[in-house]
Amino acid sequence: MPRWKGAVKWLASCLPKSIPPPRLPAVSALRDKSLQVVAFLRHLQRHIPGKILAIWDGAPIHRSVLVQNYVATTKGRLVVERLPAYAPERNPVESMWGHLKTQEIANLVATQAWELSFEATAALRRMRRRRLVIAACYTQAELWP
Repeated sequence: MPRWKGAVKWLASCLPKSIPPPRLPAVSALRDKSLQVVAFLRHLQRHIPGKILAIWDGAPIHRSVLVQNYVATTKGRLVVERLPAYAPERNPVESMWGHLKTQEIANLVATQAWELSFEATAALRRMRRRRLVIAACYTQAELWP
């Protein structure tokens, strides 16, 4: 039994009988996230012709049975490669975050959290249009020729 279910049962045993025990969620958070991943993969397949290579980390949502079953139903059109564990140097997104912090918003002085969020989002949108920066991140991760 997962730890959180045991904690809920313990909490329910501590409550007076007049208070109903907390209800367990009907659908787990992992399942909700897995459905989002499957929806995203379907979206990619609708908009990108031909084979698709998805490179991602070993997050539980990427390893879920629901996602694995969906990938199997694509009959090879969608290929998934997993990044090695504890290898941020192989993850191009880490290089993109590094570029964002050291180049795009390096000298930003934000006095409010929303200012940082606004400027970081604008910088990420600018980076999307810079194909050379994106290609360099993949090259640095040795995922691009």
